[in-house]
Amino acid sequence: MPSNALIVGAGSGTSASFARALAGEGYETALAARRTDKLDPLCRELQAAAHACDFTGASASVKGFAGSAPFAIEKFALRGLAESLARQL
Repeated sequence: MPSNALIVGAGSGTSASFARALAGEGYETALAARRTDKLDPLCRELQAAAHACDFTGASASVKGFAGSAPFAIEKFALRGLAESLARQL
C-alpha cells in the first residue's frame, strides 16, 4: 500500500518524472533540494512538500579523481543503486 516518498536532489528532469509517477500511484511525495524555490510549480502540481537540504550529488559518481578512491567507491555505488532502482520502479 503506497505511503510516503522522498525525492532527494529533486529538479525538473528525471526526479520530477519519478515524483509524478509515485504521486500517480498514490504516494504522498516530498521533494528535497538545495533551492526549493525552483520546485514550487512541481510542488503545486503534486501537492508535495519541499524541503531545503545540503545533500547533493558528486562528480565523483561519474569520474574518478586521484586521491579520492574511497569517496569514489561510495558515489559510484550510490549512482548505480539509484539507476537500478529507477529502472526497476
